[in-house]
Amino acid sequence: MLTHSDESRHVRLVDIVLWSIVGALLIAAAASAVGILQREVYSPRGVVSAYLRAIADHDVRAALAFPGVADGIENGPQASKELLRSDVLGTLTEVEIVADDEFGTGRHRVTAEYRIDGVKASSSFMLERAGAVAGVFTQWRFATSPLGVLRVTVEHTTSFTLAGHTLDARAAAPKDEGGAFSAVGDYLVFAPSRYSLGHRSALLEAHDVTALVTRPRAVTEARVVALPTRAFTQKVQRELDAFLDECAKQEVLQPSGCPFGTTIDDRVTSDPRWSIDEYPRVELGAAGDSWESPPSMGVARITVEVQSLYDGSIDRIDRQEQFVVALRPIVIDGNGVVHIQLAALD
Repeated sequence: MLTHSDESRHVRLVDIVLWSIVGALLIAAAASAVGILQREVYSPRGVVSAYLRAIADHDVRAALAFPGVADGIENGPQASKELLRSDVLGTLTEVEIVADDEFGTGRHRVTAEYRIDGVKASSSFMLERAGAVAGVFTQWRFATSPLGVLRVTVEHTTSFTLAGHTLDARAAAPKDEGGAFSAVGDYLVFAPSRYSLGHRSALLEAHDVTALVTRPRAVTEARVVALPTRAFTQKVQRELDAFLDECAKQEVLQPSGCPFGTTIDDRVTSDPRWSIDEYPRVELGAAGDSWESPPSMGVARITVEVQSLYDGSIDRIDRQEQFVVALRPIVIDGNGVVHIQLAALD
């Protein structure tokens, strides 16, 4: 039979056992939590996962805040920050860390696979130790900034379109070169990212080109080639036609500054009258630092009365005169005005 004293000791023993169990569970839970934090947050793969989540969320501020990312701005190439913005980022999905390779130097190379705008790709990131938190959790930073450079070459104009924005590549030119007919611009971009670039204006257009950026601290090239729109060709054609019509108003055998004319051996007894039977056809193409239209044939008609120097008879001439026109340079100025010049022909 247990006495009161025995019962008290029994209760205390049970309490000690219970509290020991609870303590052990708490320690195990804490250790597990530490392990999870160390693996999922304070680890190379955890940093990369968090960085890619920021990109997927279009959270530019968060992506730039990861240690080592800003090195691509401060110590990287001289490039524009214009594309470090949320509204130009693609859609990043199906992110998976597929490798975490440790090097003897303490660095890790973490490789992730993903889809960006539906395109499957992968990227590798280098990370290194950057201290510890509370003496327990290791901090990591990007040893190589995940920012890359998108180098955009624009041919036959200087601007390009991207995600509803129009950018002038001259503002991001790495050198003071290029004119109004071409430009090269360097832009800092996140890796991974994907961009669709083109050109749309009243006179020029370019087929869209895609730039997929997957490699940190690397240069990705994109080339936008602008070509004349139908409206541009029609505009030049109208201006050429109007110029020739003005030439035809000159009542002389050799209209001044014009590509057609004629000579007559007999005496001219009436004012020469010109008209254009066939206008030269404009076909625009790039040439050096401007547009041009290569040589094309036209046909003018002259009617005039003449008196024969031989027998004095009066005759009426009504004949066609072929001529050739080439246009160069054809320039679009900063206000969108087209300037045309006749090219000298040999």
